[in-house]
Amino acid sequence: MLEEFYRRYPLGRVWSELMTIHEGQYLVRVVLFDGDRPLMSALAMGMSVETAEDLARERSLSLLLQSQPPQTSTSPESLESQLESQVSHPSSDSTQPQNPTFNPSISTVKPSDLPKITSTEKLSFPKPTETVKPPESSSNPEPPTDDSDLLVQTTLELRRLGWDAEQGRVYLEQTYGKRSRQQLTRPELESFLAYLQGMGNSE
Repeated sequence: MLEEFYRRYPLGRVWSELMTIHEGQYLVRVVLFDGDRPLMSALAMGMSVETAEDLARERSLSLLLQSQPPQTSTSPESLESQLESQVSHPSSDSTQPQNPTFNPSISTVKPSDLPKITSTEKLSFPKPTETVKPPESSSNPEPPTDDSDLLVQTTLELRRLGWDAEQGRVYLEQTYGKRSRQQLTRPELESFLAYLQGMGNSE
């Protein structure tokens, strides 16, 4: 039975323990393990420790084998033989690498089919345009003319003569072709002022 136990449980082990001695007899407990998992335990008494241990072991093995039917276990030798058969005779449905399908619509261009470049044209870039510098101003620029003095004098003369705005505009249009004194140049203002002053002196 011990051989059957190890056949069913390759990692099985037997553990025994002396529980007590009573009136010259030894009480031994035996526990069967599958790795670290306990499977079955039994007690037995005998005149010696060895006798009690054998009885407890036989009882635990008998109870375990009767309670659990034999299981079909695969031994390492059978596994190795199965692997060898699979390697030597691979199955037909194994995944085979598939060759990429050729697409006839895609044509292959050879280097000789490419157009040849007969000449190389040089790229011409426009020259940067020359920046035209503004004429340098003279070291002593002429100050801008201020005609406010002439405008004030002509205003005083118009009041003195009693001219209104309409009379002054008519005279400017007839004489200078302009509608206001602000449009007159300085020489024209001087001429207009002299005319007004002359009218007052003539009276």
